Amino acid sequence: LTTAFELVRYPGHLRISTSCYAFSHLANSMNLEAFAGTWKGTGEVFKKGTGETVASYLETSTFDIVRKTPEFVLYKVHQDTKHAQAQKPMHSETGFLKIMATNGKASMQLSHPFPTGFIGEISEGELTSNDGIQTLTLAAVDFQRAAAEPSEKGVIGLKRVYKVGGEGKLVFEQYLASSGGSPEHFHHLHSELSKE
Repeated sequence: LTTAFELVRYPGHLRISTSCYAFSHLANSMNLEAFAGTWKGTGEVFKKGTGETVASYLETSTFDIVRKTPEFVLYKVHQDTKHAQAQKPMHSETGFLKIMATNGKASMQLSHPFPTGFIGEISEGELTSNDGIQTLTLAAVDFQRAAAEPSEKGVIGLKRVYKVGGEGKLVFEQYLASSGGSPEHFHHLHSELSKE
């Protein structure tokens, strides 16, 4: 809370009046460029229901700033993963991320090439800052599908959390919901990456 003092002139004397203003320091504490760069590291795939690790993978994620204005930052985003032991590709996704400077609101568009067809993901969320940790939280609000093969199982929900700060690492968590089972999100992926 910030208090402002105002001098008001009256005939023969001055009076000091005070008024209080609540200022948001959100824009000053957020670092919209915290994710910029190429990040590499390792991750784990968790089994639905038990949470046990079923696979380990190597990840490369790139956040390239393609436009920056006083109002927002726009990233081009790309991620590749491959099996840590077999060294075979596992998943790839690419798209765009936009973060607003005034309130931290964020939107992301990603394309996923799954074995059963392509999925276009639209997610929304926000960037927050606490003790130097930049946290980007996103949840899918829409999916567009182009199915190559019919499937009884499919992605129906995605949540993402990206954190940068502390030791200078990017920590990523993904939560997934799929059809053909419980619609609740479960912890699907965890990775820790370092900037090149």
